[in-house]
Amino acid sequence: MRSSKSNNHQHLKNKKSNQNDLITKAQIGLLHVAKQQLGFNDELYHDILDSIAGVSSSTQVPKDKFDELLSHFKSHGFEMKKKIPLKTKKKYDELSGRAGMATPAQLRYIEVMFSEWLKFRHPEEDIKTMISAALRHFLKNKFGVEGVRFVTLGTASKAIEGLKNALTREKMKAKGTSQPQNQNAANDNDNINMGINTEINNEPKGPVKVW
Repeated sequence: MRSSKSNNHQHLKNKKSNQNDLITKAQIGLLHVAKQQLGFNDELYHDILDSIAGVSSSTQVPKDKFDELLSHFKSHGFEMKKKIPLKTKKKYDELSGRAGMATPAQLRYIEVMFSEWLKFRHPEEDIKTMISAALRHFLKNKFGVEGVRFVTLGTASKAIEGLKNALTREKMKAKGTSQPQNQNAANDNDNINMGINTEINNEPKGPVKVW
């Protein structure tokens, strides 16, 4: 009996210790505010949590990953003291309602996923300074469109699927696991020279490759 009580006490102690290693309710709320302010959908939000903190829910985020997550959201325009109006105007909302063209949500998704891919390939660079030009070159070289405002619904679907495959491969490389045997992903990988040239710190960079 005494042993059973001791085990229960140790279990509760370990559980409390694990909870103390996680972010607070206030910090969870702040991450949700960032998600809302930036217009991220659930899938993209959870992809970011997994990529940075290795978890699928904000309630599982370790304390030592909170600052990194917050910095990531700030790099995409999150402002902590910014009041969110009842109807928040989000990036690319001015491009809504166009027949046959990509929705603002799709364009935001493409931009953030492309930014995530760039971070894997250029960890030492300031992605915020190169994202606009790199994304424009990516769309031009891969799909023949001059910029995000010219992306159609069909092109958006292809770009999203391709970027998902590319991000999956980069994440698996980072974790040191084998890449999935996906024929479409393999075909994409044969077509990766995007010819994107950027200049960071006045030094020309070579071609950037995307699937």
